[in-house]
Amino acid sequence: MEQFASDEAVRKVHDLDTFLSFLETLFEDWEAASAANKSKPSSPYGSMYGWENTNIGDFLEAAVAGAKDNRLGKLGGTFADENAWRQAAQIILLGKVYE
Repeated sequence: MEQFASDEAVRKVHDLDTFLSFLETLFEDWEAASAANKSKPSSPYGSMYGWENTNIGDFLEAAVAGAKDNRLGKLGGTFADENAWRQAAQIILLGKVYE
């Protein structure tokens, strides 16, 4: 998977300030992908420069499904992280990438 700034930013989340920084980075990632898509549209069968879900409904559905399917926060789950701020950031990032 292509590495994006938001992927790195989620690993740095540990409190409110770093969570807000993550959200700012994710927003900048969205803005860059949207601008790139306007100048060179992505395939209708692929992601928009790393964004699988480009409307709020699909984004929220993917965040919830991704968290449930990956057993977020559960022992043995993909993101068995005790930091609630990082778990919230991981759920939001799943909204971007989960299909």
